[in-house]
Amino acid sequence: MLRHVVFIPGYDLRRPSLLQSTMAEEAEAMGRIRGVDAELAGFVDGQGPGGASATWSGRATWPEGEVRTVFHLLGWRDLAKRDFQRSWPKRMLGAFASFAGFAISGGYIDSFRRHWPNGIFHVYPVLLLVIYLMLLCVPAALLEPVRGVVNEVGLPELVAWPVWIAGWGLWAVAVHGLSRLSEPSTYFWYLVNDWHAIRQLAFDRDAEMTARIEHFAGQILQVEREAGADDDILLCAHSSGAFVLVMALAKALEQKPDLGVARGGIALATLGSAFGYIGGYHAGGTFERAVAKVAEAPGIDWSDIYVPQDALCCGRANPVADYGRRWSETPMLAPRSYSGRAPDALGRDRFNRLRWRFFALHFCYFFASQRDDTFDFHKLTLGPSSVREMLVAWAPDRERQRAVVMPSSRPS
Repeated sequence: MLRHVVFIPGYDLRRPSLLQSTMAEEAEAMGRIRGVDAELAGFVDGQGPGGASATWSGRATWPEGEVRTVFHLLGWRDLAKRDFQRSWPKRMLGAFASFAGFAISGGYIDSFRRHWPNGIFHVYPVLLLVIYLMLLCVPAALLEPVRGVVNEVGLPELVAWPVWIAGWGLWAVAVHGLSRLSEPSTYFWYLVNDWHAIRQLAFDRDAEMTARIEHFAGQILQVEREAGADDDILLCAHSSGAFVLVMALAKALEQKPDLGVARGGIALATLGSAFGYIGGYHAGGTFERAVAKVAEAPGIDWSDIYVPQDALCCGRANPVADYGRRWSETPMLAPRSYSGRAPDALGRDRFNRLRWRFFALHFCYFFASQRDDTFDFHKLTLGPSSVREMLVAWAPDRERQRAVVMPSSRPS
């Protein structure tokens, strides 16, 4: 069997080689657990726009036969790195616009209503920003003491202001430096830039990202076109990559509405999705229309896998009912949505080590599962059954039939 996996990562600055290395280790672990020979090899980096994409191959030998897989990573880390090159004032203005806009649209209320741990994580960068600004403002309380010292030594009143301003400047540099030193633990600036990028995309204000999504659409069509009639195809994404993939797939469907129909369907899997981040703006833009387009597509079989303990993901959101239904005139199918059951899949010891490391736990979808009856990314990409059969088999009985979502009235 030959399988093609198109994968889009989230808002991640790491090189594709690091992700592939982690996947290779976990694929070998999956092989040991299942008693099969499995490996990833042939990594080729620096492809596509910005040199952010990569390809590699995989192989697994099962009793049912050998499975070969071609991985196509469609990357956008260069566009994420671009956000980190903005000036301090632009970052601050972007943070205020992102957080205030999300609050005005009701996004925070939505996230708490669906899954309160995710709601807390939505508020987390706002709290960090408040703490950062409060620390910057500490010298404001020291103006009067500085003026008092200047007066005591008999210096002119005007001397107090330059001394105070110089001290504030040094203090601001120190606070900013501290924020950078604590970044590996807090992810403060990462989240500021991530939220800015999401808001820009929600309102169709990022021409470079739009062009990248159109390129991804072309790559999806090329993979489908070049795949053999009996080849298995999986479209997969993680975190923010989930809405990027949905938007790219919608572009591909505009060019080929019957994409996947002739081959019996193409599986779409979104892992630890971030739909609530972009959808929470309720911008009525490309994302909402894309959700409707994908939900209407007869050749796309969509599964959304989340982990309840993953506070970063919005897995309990229904993207079709919440964001897409107002942009369709026909009934749609919501993704089958179910838990990856991380405590069972990872084993209690490994899960406990990750449980309070929220950013590390967000990548648990790529860890080899200890059990055969729950989601395993590496069995999904290297397993002997079709990807759709595996995704359906892992879902609870009540989730195996995708729910029909009826359209609502269109916005004016």
